[in-house]
Amino acid sequence: MTFLSSEWLAALHSAANEDPGVRDAVAAPRPGGREPDTGGVDETIVLRQSITGCPPDDRLVEYQLELTDKGATVGAVDRGRPADVTFRLDHGAAWAVFSGEANAQMLLIEGRLTVDGDVGALGRRSAVFSALGDAFASVRTVTVRADRAANSELR
Repeated sequence: MTFLSSEWLAALHSAANEDPGVRDAVAAPRPGGREPDTGGVDETIVLRQSITGCPPDDRLVEYQLELTDKGATVGAVDRGRPADVTFRLDHGAAWAVFSGEANAQMLLIEGRLTVDGDVGALGRRSAVFSALGDAFASVRTVTVRADRAANSELR
């Protein structure tokens, strides 16, 4: 399956919704509303990815992850719902994070990733993001970069 394709987004959505670890993490009680906490979702949180330079024509691809106490939704950007956090990066950096070749902190330091919005919301939900990372592992193993997928089709 091709990175950033509609099939890929659907696979992420399915993985997030079928994983019991994600369901448990979003439903986990938050400890008395005190900070810092690492689990549960007591309000809707929307994370948006804005990825530039995507093959085959150097286009912009955007998608969002919406977290509620019922689960996660991965899909097309809903312009009617503003993002709480937006990640902006190029295609190579996005692939590096998804594939595990790099981490977001390294890309921030290098200036290849920018983050806008309520960054604290990420830290307050670290257990949820950890569970999502585990759920997305199955998708990671069957995903190829668009530029590599195109090259392999030419052979």
